[in-house]
Amino acid sequence: MATLTVNKIARAGLVFGIGLVGTLAMANAAASDEFSNNGRTFVLVANDDAADPHSIVFTTQKSVLGLNLAELIVSVPKLMVDNEDCVIIGPFPTNIFNDSGGKVQVTYKEATDGTGVDASSDFAILVLSL
Repeated sequence: MATLTVNKIARAGLVFGIGLVGTLAMANAAASDEFSNNGRTFVLVANDDAADPHSIVFTTQKSVLGLNLAELIVSVPKLMVDNEDCVIIGPFPTNIFNDSGGKVQVTYKEATDGTGVDASSDFAILVLSL
């Protein structure tokens, strides 16, 4: 598991190129990752698999009347050409997604329904925060 760097968006601007990998703190995903969350945090995710869409799963940390809230599962389309296309996800309310350390837990799955084996080599992820 890696702790992903949160890139702060400033009034003066935050510049990154169209090819996201290699700019800022875009990282190839591990089997699972985490990132600090202030409630105004977003992620950009790209799937480089040419054959299949995959999913990214954000673990919820809250229960209501003893029932756990469902995880947030987002399908990421296949072959987002050279990481020039991406899915933007967020924000993540702190009372639902933050663990006891103030971080959001993320896993990467091969199937679009959030099941299957980890497909970490297919993902690149960039964390942004206001």
